[in-house]
Amino acid sequence: MLALGNGVHEIAIKFTDTKYGRDKALPFWDGYSRHGNQASSWTEILPQLEATFEMIKFSRYIMGVMLFGVVVFGVVNTLFMSLYERMFEFGVLRAIGTRPSGMAQLILFEAGALAILSIVFGVMLGFAQLAREKLASENPCWRTRAAWPIGELLWGQRHTSWPQSCIAEYS
Repeated sequence: MLALGNGVHEIAIKFTDTKYGRDKALPFWDGYSRHGNQASSWTEILPQLEATFEMIKFSRYIMGVMLFGVVVFGVVNTLFMSLYERMFEFGVLRAIGTRPSGMAQLILFEAGALAILSIVFGVMLGFAQLAREKLASENPCWRTRAAWPIGELLWGQRHTSWPQSCIAEYS
């Protein structure tokens, strides 16, 4: 094979998605396991990687919960500081006859406006991320470019981390 005789011991094939390497039902495995060859997935060669990917997935959930908690505490802190800093203004409003229900409505309206603005901003960022991922899945050069924006800007790593076809496309 490859004019090396018995010297070839491995040919590595990179799939476009890691789930293909886990799926033994694909016809790929039977197609390449002929003529004395054996096609083995990375889950067979290194089963520890499967456990590592499961751990990574679980740790992402934990990080998501922690991030959600930090955001909740940040929003609650923002609202409490807003109330604390305007205590004098609330006293003036009460002195001129504002009812406690009116004060509560004012505070809830402020919190609702903050929530609506945050939701709109978050949805816009989410759609921008989805569009970026869609472009990355369609164009391998964009995938590489999107993966290293800070490295490219700060250290100029574009030429060291990009495939040669992408360097020619963007040069």
